[in-house]
Amino acid sequence: MKHSITVFVLSILLLVGCENYEDENYDITTIDRAACGVFEVDSLFIPITAKVIPDTIETISEQIDSLVSWGSVFTVNKDSLWKVSVPEDTVYTVFTSTTSITTIFYYNKKLKMMLVDVTGNIIEPNTDIMSLELIAECEYVINRDPHEFGRDEFSFGNASYLVRFTMEDPAAFKIVVLNEE
Repeated sequence: MKHSITVFVLSILLLVGCENYEDENYDITTIDRAACGVFEVDSLFIPITAKVIPDTIETISEQIDSLVSWGSVFTVNKDSLWKVSVPEDTVYTVFTSTTSITTIFYYNKKLKMMLVDVTGNIIEPNTDIMSLELIAECEYVINRDPHEFGRDEFSFGNASYLVRFTMEDPAAFKIVVLNEE
């Protein structure tokens, strides 16, 4: 009798548990899919050389102006893959934002990226988390070490920002920058 009650209770629990189960689909976001598509066109990159800033250039504004005059500047371009040459472990370039919406940076190298506005304020990313959907569905990431791939999401205004890239092993990397629409 005890055995029958136990089997009955377990059967009820099993049926109740299965009724609450629902299949869920997780899909990569449209913007993440677009970034993956740009990375796949590996041969069509735009070269940019990040620079070491001399100690004689002190203010952020002067640093930004110098980098722009040296041609070390990039911006959002939905079809552009930027290839950044990195001669040192810490280098700088300028990012120019032309809108005030969320901007996402995707890069294929383990690095730290810091953005600073003209007044010296550090702009923190809203998030630097890569979704499992991006890791699982992006062929570019699947074919490489996912730990080498990064995604930073920022919200900032229409301005130029000093960008500092820091990495342990200096090497060229690729970056895609897209606005969330």
